[in-house]
Amino acid sequence: MLSQGYIALFFGYAENYPILFPLLLGYSILCLRAMEGEAPVYQPAVLLGLTVPLHFTAFAYAPALIWVVWRRQRANAADRILSMLSLLAVPATTFLSLALIGISPFSLPQSALGSHLLPWRTSGPGLTPYAVLSAEHLIDTLNQYALVVPVVVMGIPILVLGSRRSDATDVLLLAMALPPVLFTVLFNPAIGAFRGWDVFALPSVPLVLLAGRSLLRVCQPVRLRRLAVLAICVCSVHTAGWVAVNADVGSSEERFAHMVESGQLSTYARAYGAGTLAGHYRAKADLSTSMFWFERASEFDPGTGRYHVWRADASPATTNYWVDLGATLMALGQLAEAEALFRMVLEESPGTVSA
Repeated sequence: MLSQGYIALFFGYAENYPILFPLLLGYSILCLRAMEGEAPVYQPAVLLGLTVPLHFTAFAYAPALIWVVWRRQRANAADRILSMLSLLAVPATTFLSLALIGISPFSLPQSALGSHLLPWRTSGPGLTPYAVLSAEHLIDTLNQYALVVPVVVMGIPILVLGSRRSDATDVLLLAMALPPVLFTVLFNPAIGAFRGWDVFALPSVPLVLLAGRSLLRVCQPVRLRRLAVLAICVCSVHTAGWVAVNADVGSSEERFAHMVESGQLSTYARAYGAGTLAGHYRAKADLSTSMFWFERASEFDPGTGRYHVWRADASPATTNYWVDLGATLMALGQLAEAEALFRMVLEESPGTVSA
């Protein structure tokens, strides 16, 4: 049940996101062992601390450790104190890991532009594509979970009815799932269409484990085998369809272009998507299409200078684009940088009146 979301994620990205899945699965296992008294609490704490630098949203898994300490079996007073102190291993390991690779720990929560949260009811132009209480947000969220964990979408009633609040393991998995689900609902996907499903897929590990445990409880063995076959078929069709759809490059380009032009996106995401599409065509040596999308990126977000830089680098006739960048820098109050650009333009083309 885990495999199909992980396969889609792995083949969709060549970044660090696919590593999150096996690490979070390992973290879940270590949390269970620590809760049962078979492993010290510092083990899952250290593993989570190593996971957070891959993406700071993995910190949403931390509340589960508090439940582990609370329900830890065969624990005396000294063990509980040591277990509570072990919680500090999460920030300590995270800070040490980031220091070793030369990244400020305080840069992670500040890396996204604007507000990290979606507004509740209304959303204006800018960094937020829609409000939390909107049909567009609900549809995107359902699409996201259908992509990364379709078995849970199939079995939400079983998941809800089959989980037991009196079962310490079920509560542990709920403590792992609910914070990242809440993050999914409230966080602002400033970059990226399709709800940034790579990062927002984190709740799928505990949700799938909960669904599996629920199925084992409510189904007889014969019926369970039939459900297992059904789940395998759904996952297989889903993954095969996902791969087949994305293997058609032309159709993928058209879908991406349609999303950039017509999707429910923030201004920042729309311009970022247009810039991504422009870079794609530039890599294919299709400079005319690349320049079109660089122009669209600048139109979507004229105050961001990097699109002027990118299109200047992609064009053999760069003078006008460097002037545009200089004008943007002037508007931002960066007069020294603007002057340097204008002087460079005048050295190469003394007759450029605008410069």
